[in-house]
Amino acid sequence: MLLSAVDYLIDKRVIFGFEVGSSFVAVQQQVARVLPVLDIPTHLVRELRLQEQEERLVVAHTLGIVQTDLPALPTLVQSGQAIRSLFNTQATSLRGLTERGLLDYASRDKILSYIRRKRKKVNPLLKDLVPRSPIDILLNIPWLEGDRHNAVLITEQVQSASFQHDEVIQALLSPANGMFVILSGVVRVTYEPREEVLKTLIENGTLPTMDFFGALNFEDRLEDFLVVGKVVGEMSALTNRHHDITAVADTAVQAFWLPQTLINSMLRNARTRQLMWLAVGGRIAEELLEQRQVDEKCGSRLGKARVEFLSEEQPSLTLDFAEEVVIVEGVVLDANGEDRFVAPALVPRTVRQVELAGFNTEAVLLAVPLRCSDIETLQGEHEIRRVTVEENSRSDSQD
Repeated sequence: MLLSAVDYLIDKRVIFGFEVGSSFVAVQQQVARVLPVLDIPTHLVRELRLQEQEERLVVAHTLGIVQTDLPALPTLVQSGQAIRSLFNTQATSLRGLTERGLLDYASRDKILSYIRRKRKKVNPLLKDLVPRSPIDILLNIPWLEGDRHNAVLITEQVQSASFQHDEVIQALLSPANGMFVILSGVVRVTYEPREEVLKTLIENGTLPTMDFFGALNFEDRLEDFLVVGKVVGEMSALTNRHHDITAVADTAVQAFWLPQTLINSMLRNARTRQLMWLAVGGRIAEELLEQRQVDEKCGSRLGKARVEFLSEEQPSLTLDFAEEVVIVEGVVLDANGEDRFVAPALVPRTVRQVELAGFNTEAVLLAVPLRCSDIETLQGEHEIRRVTVEENSRSDSQD
């Protein structure tokens, strides 16, 4: 009985500490996003940015170590947050009904009491949860989310990989060699700005091949920690360009390795290619929309956004269907003017048509629909039939 009580108190404190730490990291990331738009001297922005990164990395590293020892902890915290959000929404709705005279106070209090009792019963405990299976981890990758069939097929083709502490997973300037999906452990990723990388970014809108975009600040040294469920080498594998980061195992790491041949096979499916770019573009869009302080409703529609590719076959695009358009990679021109927009950037709302810059072979855009009702218009005739990894493999064998 005493041991159970001690275990419960320890679990409660660990859960609380992990949740506070996760919230701190999230808030620090939001602070980093708004720093560039503050009306303060540049040297102060730089100092604040370095301080923010240092503090965030200390907490993120600690969270990663705790998560390594308690793999089920993130699931537990997310479950608890979802439960609280659900019950808080119900309570707010009941209070709203009471204020409008549709529900009397006695009935409201009775229902709230019932909700509180239910909430106590469903509050999860650490000992009741088990770590996510490899399939479940794959299903949480944005471009595989919910696609159990493809996730199962991928696990049949991937290879297991393990790394010891301080072992290099991806070296700077190494060629694209696929992706690593972290199953356990913590990976430290470091970006060092280089002149040639910044030059191609400014001139051609070519993004550095990195697995995190810290407030889209590419001129400073950046560092972050990737934990269970994160992907190492995603951008490099997607673009087939060499790595602009160094990834090192900060603890012992177990991972799935998706070879570049498998990635190339998957990218032949237009839908899969679009989903991968949507995952990258979504992270960039979050940073840009936060900096512009765009309406939260627009940010919430990022999940309904669509990737558009400008190429020699489709050199222009009309933007009437979109509220916000993000240039993820490449350079585009205002078709009705002389303005030039270089990724990563938001296209001004006054621009209604863009076209590919002459020296570019391709540009990647992310279009956020005007309203949820416009999603069908956004997809419409462009809807692409989903092709499974199995079908891709079959077509490869036929070739």
